[in-house]
Amino acid sequence: GGQIAASIGLFQNDLKKPTTIHWHGLRISSEMDGNPMIQDPVPPGGSFTYDFTLPDAGTYWYHPHFNTAEQIDRGMYGAIVVEEKEPLAFSNERILVLDDVRLTSKFQISPFSSSGMDVMHGRFGNTLLVNGTTEPAKGSVKRGSIERWRLVNTASARTMVVGVQGASFRVIGTDGGLLPAPFTAKRIELPIGQRYEQSC
Repeated sequence: GGQIAASIGLFQNDLKKPTTIHWHGLRISSEMDGNPMIQDPVPPGGSFTYDFTLPDAGTYWYHPHFNTAEQIDRGMYGAIVVEEKEPLAFSNERILVLDDVRLTSKFQISPFSSSGMDVMHGRFGNTLLVNGTTEPAKGSVKRGSIERWRLVNTASARTMVVGVQGASFRVIGTDGGLLPAPFTAKRIELPIGQRYEQSC
């Protein structure tokens, strides 16, 4: 359907370091996209107004585009859902944001490198997260119901592989939105930053 105006409003940076917000996958103007080569990073205590129009329904996510690896590892990200003008009917909808984080033996975020493989290729974590927690995502599904699952991989280096034991997915959307025709898969591989939508 049509375009949706989104005045996100005033972003206030309460961190002790500069940052921006990148709206991953949204087709918006460069000035609103959080790229520090175009938008000056918002300094500590500073603010910036994000104002744009959303032309496409789908599953997206936001994260900083300044000191990206560290700020994402510290949890500065989340899912964005832009619904269709006429939403598809499902019994239930779930959003699963997948990540990994590298923790020390004292369960603190491991120090970040300023050079080397972590900087060049991303940083593998030693702890998997679903929706920001180490607890497994649990839920029950009634026999015969069809759910819509939105999966987002926010890890900086790890491809996530997702499957449901004894079942398969009907993939209805990817990074580009809804597919012209769904396809079936026993498991889905989500590269870094990618999103999938499926019915189960």
